[in-house]
Amino acid sequence: MRVVERFVFAHRSWQVWLVALAVCASGLAAAQAPVARTDISADVLLALLGSGKAVEIDLPDDVRVVHVVATRGDEVIIERRTEIGVDPGGRAASIVVSVGAVGPTLRCPLLVFIHVSLEREGHAYGSGMSAGCIEVDAPVALWPARVGFLAPSFEVDTWYAVEGFVAAQIGAGAPRPTPDDPFVFHVYLATDDADAPIETLGVGPR
Repeated sequence: MRVVERFVFAHRSWQVWLVALAVCASGLAAAQAPVARTDISADVLLALLGSGKAVEIDLPDDVRVVHVVATRGDEVIIERRTEIGVDPGGRAASIVVSVGAVGPTLRCPLLVFIHVSLEREGHAYGSGMSAGCIEVDAPVALWPARVGFLAPSFEVDTWYAVEGFVAAQIGAGAPRPTPDDPFVFHVYLATDDADAPIETLGVGPR
């Protein structure tokens, strides 16, 4: 049920009523634009509070698992494994990977997240999310980090960086942000159900 917020017209002098009636009767009243209260877009909130990117990947038939990890330096911060399946009638045609961070929140100075959604025939039918709270000097601002251009297509059994950012201190006397130890999100399309080859990223296991 849709609820529209309405405002009661306050009583004023008889002249106001007379003018209103005259305008309606003359047919000169301007077209009205209905107004309803709605939710603030998550994109707007993310733009204000954090950093993020979403990519949709069309899946080749031989892809069985999609791995997504977030790294910082030689450390894996969070990771997510999503099984695609083998049934042609039920497997995903594409996958939407959303990654980013929000900080600071009430209970976490920096919340890093990975969200994965399975898509088929233009509709999402399954999704999941992994998130981790990172201890950093708060408050922080998130600055984009250069991770290269997003490839127009992904090869299987290969890591690709899709997004990166640097957590920089803010406030009086805060140092200028540097690209040291950026947070980087990587995607890997696997043709088998083995664990993701984290070592090929130059980092150790989580």
